[in-house]
Amino acid sequence: MINAKEYIVAAIAAIAYNQQRIMDGAFTADQLQDVLISFYGIDVPITLIEPCMDYAVSLDLASRFDDPFTPPHFMITHGALLDAVQKSNNSDSAFTKVKMLGQGWMGLALDGLVNKQSLEDIASIETGIPASDRIVSIGDNQRAKFVEQLNEVTKAIVQSNSVRDELGDDADRIVAEINAGKQLLSVAKARISALVAVLLKPLRYLAERFTDGAIGALATALVVELLKLI
Repeated sequence: MINAKEYIVAAIAAIAYNQQRIMDGAFTADQLQDVLISFYGIDVPITLIEPCMDYAVSLDLASRFDDPFTPPHFMITHGALLDAVQKSNNSDSAFTKVKMLGQGWMGLALDGLVNKQSLEDIASIETGIPASDRIVSIGDNQRAKFVEQLNEVTKAIVQSNSVRDELGDDADRIVAEINAGKQLLSVAKARISALVAVLLKPLRYLAERFTDGAIGALATALVVELLKLI
């Protein structure tokens, strides 16, 4: 599956690789948005940039600094970005593609990601910020399906010793959060920000923690459906 987060990180790395700018220092998501607009002419939403930079942190390409009085800052190392492109040999990787196909290809890929939303897992990117504070109507069948799938998730956590062992002390908390989400779905209308705040993080956590298991696949599917409401 295409990793949409990697494409945006690779777009930033390509700027360094093509020696167009020294990408070294601390950047906010807003500043990185300006950089991407400047070099590609593509307005990548802030709601995508921050989770993508968290992905860069997981690859040791950046460090994240949070402060209660400022937006999150990402400390980027120019040399690490260069290495990510230079050492990539996987033909499916966006880092390899930008090395072989150039920055023109990268611009087209960003356009497809942001405007056409053609990459396969674009819907699975967590926004990283609360959804707008609006209320939506959710049909009975859709709510019933949500609750049924959420029940499957909590059942797997409660009944599987291996899952509980993997989650440790987080198991009971995650079950409680999911049960709270089910309460929000017990009526025909729901506040999107409340659904996202209660359900999105535990489901994303399960999806990433159990990538090869049934519970991970189910959590991923629920995240995708939840984000369709935003």
